[in-house]
Amino acid sequence: MPRTIIYYVLVGLLFVSCTKDRVCSCEVTKTGTATTTAAITFSVPLLGNVPLVDTSFTTPVYESQSVERTLIKVTRRAAKNNCISYTEPYNDNVINTVPNFQLTSNSKGILTYECSLE
Repeated sequence: MPRTIIYYVLVGLLFVSCTKDRVCSCEVTKTGTATTTAAITFSVPLLGNVPLVDTSFTTPVYESQSVERTLIKVTRRAAKNNCISYTEPYNDNVINTVPNFQLTSNSKGILTYECSLE
């Protein structure tokens, strides 16, 4: 009788802890604001660069995308520990410059990852 119980416990543990490929699906949402600034300057020999036009505008940012990650040969517990939901701040700066013209884009806000194990 004790051998039978041990046998069933071992078979049960084998099924519970089996490793296989598992999929973690995440919905990534980016919210915040984007500020774009454009400046046109010209050069005066004694004064340096003098701005002619300097303008900026701000727009809201909302982007959403779905991402699937495949976790290879992991147990359900390990997959559950690696498939987490979280938020993080972001701050992206892009500066484009050509002679007498500069375009600056600054985007900042929050990235939200909502993940679930399939």
